[in-house]
Order: sequence, then structure tokens, then C-alpha cells
Amino acid sequence: MSITPKEKEDNLEILNNFIGYGNPEAKYWFIGIEEHSPDKNRKGIDWELESKRFDIYKQNYQYKPFSLSNKDFKFLNEKITYTPTYEGIKKIYNQINSSNKIETDEIGNYGINLFIANLYPLGRSTTRDKYNEFVKRYLYDDSFEKWFEDNWEKRKDILKKFLINKLFKDSKKEKYIFCLGISSWNEFEELFKSSLNEPTFKFDTIKNSKNDNYYGYYKANNYNIYCLYHPASSRFNNLNFEYNNDLKIIL
Repeated sequence: MSITPKEKEDNLEILNNFIGYGNPEAKYWFIGIEEHSPDKNRKGIDWELESKRFDIYKQNYQYKPFSLSNKDFKFLNEKITYTPTYEGIKKIYNQINSSNKIETDEIGNYGINLFIANLYPLGRSTTRDKYNEFVKRYLYDDSFEKWFEDNWEKRKDILKKFLINKLFKDSKKEKYIFCLGISSWNEFEELFKSSLNEPTFKFDTIKNSKNDNYYGYYKANNYNIYCLYHPASSRFNNLNFEYNNDLKIIL
């Protein structure tokens, strides 16, 4: 199926306004780096089926910026068995909520006290990832770096609007926000400076002397904001952090 440059432009605009999956009112937010299909490296791609993603996006686009539940994609994706990001989210969530644990394929369901978002609506180019083929066919012909140059400021404002209206609308409610990917430390700080209206926002860098890992932490009102290694990183498996005895994670 071929589409016109204008259709690609419209699709990209829609995806720039797509924030993530799950319950935006949740106590626990996980913000990754980029949107990816959980089904990597599948040999065959049903392009007609893949194109139906935009039918779903367009149904929700009137509420931009918008989010979805994973149930919207049950007919598109096979059952999620393993992804580094989702497995890492599950581990953290289940350590905090040991009496109400979840499975990986439940991530994104509205009934769970969890929301998963991404800084960027498309992934960096990889040769093995079928999602990159999806990007090139339906969204964007150029590199991720070109997308960043052309779209990051707008994307940041879109994220800011969503966070203000969903995550930070009630400062009396306790929230935990995990930013997954210290490689995007600066972008996360930019985002929270604007969405919290705190120009001096800066993660405190906390280092673990035992394994030389480090992470970022910031507290504003009842918002506890962390910046951790990405779950795909080998260092993530050795992560052990504790802050003021409020939260302890060992992975």
C-alpha cells in the first residue's frame, strides 16, 4: 500500500500527538524514550493490518493530545511475552505493589494504576526492527535526528499539555514518575521544567558506591520523579536504589 507525502505528513502529526497507553490518572507513570512495536524481528509484515493503526489513532485524534489502552491493539499485536522496557516496568511496579502484581501483557490496561508514555513518537533507525519499516512507509522518510530537529520543540509542548492536564493536575495526590533512559536526561529535565513551571528543575544525581550506578531524583510537592537506566541497558539489571526509605528498588 503506497500513500502520498501529504498522508504521511498527516500521520506524523497524529503520532506526534500520541502520548502513550493505560490510565493517565494513575499513581505510577513510566516515561520511556521512544514508541516501538513490542513485536520485533517478525519476518512477515501484514501492511494492510499495520495501516489500521491509523484508523485507531484517527478515532482518538479529536482529543489531541491523546492516549490509548493496549486493548485497542489486541488485534494487531501478538501477546507480549518479552520486551526489555515492559519487563523492566513490570519488575519495578511489582516491587512497589507486591500484593497486586501484574503480568507484562497487562501493561496498558485502563484498570491498572499505571501509565506508560514516551518522549518520542517514533524510534531511532535500526536495521532489524519491523517498526522502523512501519515508520518509513507511513510516517517519515528521513532520520530520527531530522525528526528531532524538526519536531522536538513541538512534541515537548504537546507532552507538557498532557502532563499538566493528567499527571500534575492535583498536587495533593502522590505520584511516582520513572523516566527510563539516562541518555535522554536533558530532554526529561526540559520537559519537567516546563510542565511543572519550575525553571530550576534539575535531577539530583545519586550514585551507588557498590556498583557505580547512578540515577536522578527530584521531588516537587507529592511528585517523586526518577531518571533511571533504560531497561534495555545491562546496568539496569544491577540497579539498587533507595531514597529516604520511601521507595526501594532492587533489580
